[in-house]
Amino acid sequence: MDGRLTRPLGEYPFIILSRRLIARLKAFYYTSRLHRLRLKGRPPLKLIASPNYPWAGQAQVGAEILTGVFSHAGHSQNISENKHNQQWPDTSNAPEMFYNWLHGFSWLNDLEDMADKRMAQEKAESALGYWVEHNKSWNIHSWQPELIGERIISWTFHAPLILSNSDLVYRSLVINCLLQQARHLSYVVSTAPFGIPRIKASIGLAISGLLIPGGEDRYKKGLGVLEKTLDKFILPDGGVASRNPRDGMAVLKHLIILKTALDSQNRDTPTWVQFTCDKLVPFLRALSHGDGGFAHFGGAFSNDNDDLKQAILLSDAKGKASNNLPFSGYQRMKRGRTQVLLDVGTPPEPRLSCNSPASALAMEFSDGKDRLIVGMGGTHHGFERGTDGGKTQILARRTSSHSTLSIGGLSTGEENSSTIYGNNPIPAKHFETMFERNENDDGIWLDATHDGYMKKLKTRHTRRLYLNADGSDLRGEDTIKREVSGLAKLFTAKDPLPIKLRFHIHPSVSLSPNQVGNAIILRLPHGHGWLFQAKGGHMRIEDGIYCAKPDDIKKNNQIVIEGKIGTDQTLQIKWTLKRLDQRE
Repeated sequence: MDGRLTRPLGEYPFIILSRRLIARLKAFYYTSRLHRLRLKGRPPLKLIASPNYPWAGQAQVGAEILTGVFSHAGHSQNISENKHNQQWPDTSNAPEMFYNWLHGFSWLNDLEDMADKRMAQEKAESALGYWVEHNKSWNIHSWQPELIGERIISWTFHAPLILSNSDLVYRSLVINCLLQQARHLSYVVSTAPFGIPRIKASIGLAISGLLIPGGEDRYKKGLGVLEKTLDKFILPDGGVASRNPRDGMAVLKHLIILKTALDSQNRDTPTWVQFTCDKLVPFLRALSHGDGGFAHFGGAFSNDNDDLKQAILLSDAKGKASNNLPFSGYQRMKRGRTQVLLDVGTPPEPRLSCNSPASALAMEFSDGKDRLIVGMGGTHHGFERGTDGGKTQILARRTSSHSTLSIGGLSTGEENSSTIYGNNPIPAKHFETMFERNENDDGIWLDATHDGYMKKLKTRHTRRLYLNADGSDLRGEDTIKREVSGLAKLFTAKDPLPIKLRFHIHPSVSLSPNQVGNAIILRLPHGHGWLFQAKGGHMRIEDGIYCAKPDDIKKNNQIVIEGKIGTDQTLQIKWTLKRLDQRE
């Protein structure tokens, strides 16, 4: 089974510039009185319905909010520290992840689970009332289409929490603000950034049409935009165009929310909605380890096992994990309780690559529910910005933060397999991968190569993997070939390039090297282990960090194999992982 992927380069620059110019002109119009008049109208007395939210909240987060502390993604804001108001935190310097969570009001779901319902209602209504007072008119930040979509979902599904107040003035202000946001969203839903933002915006618009009186046109428009977006964002093999499994999870969860709203109104779910769920589930299962959490591919953080199980259950999708994802660029090798995941894809198109890592041919390895070989962790624009200036986010995008090969530059540090500039998109440059998969009763073979280093360093990386029939023996062969020919030889330095092949080890795994230095025992928490051996380079152990979640940074180790390659040379590093003992 062969595959070849070439990176989609996305839109032409002049289209991007013209879109930005139009957005600025529209932003000026949205502040005008004319636009405010378009949004006005007699608000309804109440919502048509308020369906039960399908996801459980986090009691700990809700309890913190009751004390005045809003915490998300490693950032906390205590409203008692804000001297100017005591009802809404100052978000001017907050990371983007925190800002979107706070202004999207998804935290209402955490308050919903509080035992003291009265106190939870008071806190929710207090915060909401202040937000409406300061955001009732268009705001370039808080009125982003995707945030409006999130708020519509949160406010309608948690209406009993925010609309139980007998104060008719307050209720009228909230419902009127909700309706005006829905009307504005109907004008701008198609301008939301492609991908998850547009999906959230279109689902929010459709739900506003279902649950706010007089919204049939909004419902139809929301579904229309959603169908077109999903047709481009969901790939034929069920993967997502951003290549991040957490984005696939976000799509699935929002489609379930839409299905819940449709069920509350006794409406049939469109066939294409269920078809999308059926495509997504095998992809999500394939990119999950035995512990139920996602591999750190495409910039994904891990996820809660129960959350994925519930999403699959509520989606009514029955598909098994895919082994071959040729459009998404992932391969899965599964024998016995051993699972190997390999990234054989290219970076996504530029507009979807702000959080994408340079992780060509990265692999992850797990034994049952135990992870052994991992990546450093996920990425997200704004991650930890408040504490380290975004350094963790940038580090997690680098090739050296994944279990793959990186090449040192001639005068600088290690090069990335794709060009990374801070938190910016990966530039629109050519990138191609080729892969071949074969399997029979004896085992699984994977061969993959990429040309990410060709233009700058004239070097090609090929990775070959073999997993035996019972999953007790994984063998790898990484080949680095420096191809300099013709006139390029005159402009290529003769100095050898340093090579580093890394294997990031999960924090729960302990390492014990032998005295000779050619073998390391990887011991898992409950005792059994694997023997790692390598030849073709110098092997050593380095310190590292592991970020399973944005607010959970731990120390770990990484096995590093070093070598050098000269002009027109080939370097081959062979390594093996063999199970030492069987679980009781």
